[in-house]
Amino acid sequence: MLTIEIEESPDLKGHWGLQLQREVISKTVFALNKTARKAVEQVKADLPEKFTLRGGWVGKGIRFDSADRDSMEARVYSLDRWMVKQEEGETYKPDGHVAIPSADRPSPKARIPRNLLPNALRGRSDVFKFDFSKKASYKPYPLVGIFQRTNNGKFFRVLYLLRDTKNTKPLWHFSEKIDDTVDDYFDIYFNEDDPDDYVREKPGSYFRN
Repeated sequence: MLTIEIEESPDLKGHWGLQLQREVISKTVFALNKTARKAVEQVKADLPEKFTLRGGWVGKGIRFDSADRDSMEARVYSLDRWMVKQEEGETYKPDGHVAIPSADRPSPKARIPRNLLPNALRGRSDVFKFDFSKKASYKPYPLVGIFQRTNNGKFFRVLYLLRDTKNTKPLWHFSEKIDDTVDDYFDIYFNEDDPDDYVREKPGSYFRN
């Protein structure tokens, strides 16, 4: 979550004419909202470069709250709280193991079938958990994993790797993308049009008279 805001000068009302005050405030609100909207577009466009997306719901969660004359503040944020760790990074240490998908989807962008999710695998005769850490002859395989027997038990494949921790690298750079958008576009939008030509239609949008 990032806030784009401008603070009113304490001497604004004492030295500026009323018409000029209104003009500056109007232009500021206009520029803030156009910049926030552009920031949302930029963040969404950047998502496929950083992540393997298996649907459009992550992008749909990128939103902004509009500024207005009473609160000259526009806020860009994600509805998905777990995206914070994609920007800040995280080391997750559960009480048990973290199941990391390996060979349980046909392609990297495919969803994991419900019948192959970890909880759904419990009790299946063709699936087993094994720790190879004490078997020197099995070094090519992961130390701990969930495996599935195939070809009548002649072969097995790794469904999940089981780890004590899961490290999430900070790949998103959300705040950096917002800052770059502000630097690149705010001044342009501030000087672009006469904001009085625009009226508020609903939160987050403007249309031209």
